[in-house]
Amino acid sequence: MIEKKEKKFEAKVDLEKVHKLQHTILDEVKSIYFQGSESLSKDKLEPLIGSYLWESTNILRCKGVFYDGSEWQLLQGVGEMFEFRPCAAPE
Repeated sequence: MIEKKEKKFEAKVDLEKVHKLQHTILDEVKSIYFQGSESLSKDKLEPLIGSYLWESTNILRCKGVFYDGSEWQLLQGVGEMFEFRPCAAPE
């Protein structure tokens, strides 16, 4: 006969230490912003973003919305992969 024994594990977590660690991680996140007063060309922006992502190991995620002169574009990416997609105008 096989007996099933259940053990209950309780983890004691110091929430203050976890909170401080989360802030430390967030404080180390750096951002790069592209901002312009004119419409941006997707054809010019794509190689620029690609070079940042492919030459850097520090960028984990990218996102944004821009107008390329004819339609709104959504930029999204993770690691070395990114894409542009047509999207609705931001409000």
